[in-house]
Amino acid sequence: MKKEKEFQDKTALITGAGSGIGRETALEFSGLGTNVVVSDIDETAGKETVKMLTKAGGDALFVKADVTRSEEVKKMVGESVEKFGGLDFAVNNAGVLSAEARTGDYPEEDWRRLIDINLTGVFLCMKYELQQMAKQSSGVIINTASIAGIAGFPKNSAYAASKHGVVGLTKSAAIEYAQRNSHQRCLPGIHLDANGRNSDETSTGTGGGA
Repeated sequence: MKKEKEFQDKTALITGAGSGIGRETALEFSGLGTNVVVSDIDETAGKETVKMLTKAGGDALFVKADVTRSEEVKKMVGESVEKFGGLDFAVNNAGVLSAEARTGDYPEEDWRRLIDINLTGVFLCMKYELQQMAKQSSGVIINTASIAGIAGFPKNSAYAASKHGVVGLTKSAAIEYAQRNSHQRCLPGIHLDANGRNSDETSTGTGGGA
């Protein structure tokens, strides 16, 4: 793969990088010559991604983190900077799918868990990533959203609400930091597995990877 100059020797932090979209994103960044910080709550899966990257000649670090816990997210960003000297790209991808139920029957515990991971998790990651990028006066943040972030999703109201929230959060931060050379983007979270099936944000547990 041809390495683009703007990615070489830069650093990318990717949450939920133990599988799916996160792992594929890590592989793409590494292939461009970027140092990659792989984060996931699933230590085995995350370290497997790192093994794949280093085997291909890349430089990578694994940091276990639950994105719903502020102290773990702060530590994740800190270890990334300590290892590679800065943070140029952040892909906030950790997320889970929801239980299927009509809104009136939706379990409250499931609602709180999903919102905590999919929306609050993205907020916490952005909070500490933006603090670091503000110090550097540069950086790019990409948040994994979904088609459900711009349309209704029957029997998945919590998931749709979380992804609408991610879209709104991203737009708001983009306006706030527009003059600070920090950029935020929101992308639909669609990933096709080996059989060509849509595996949009496959769950790997609390704060796990897509």
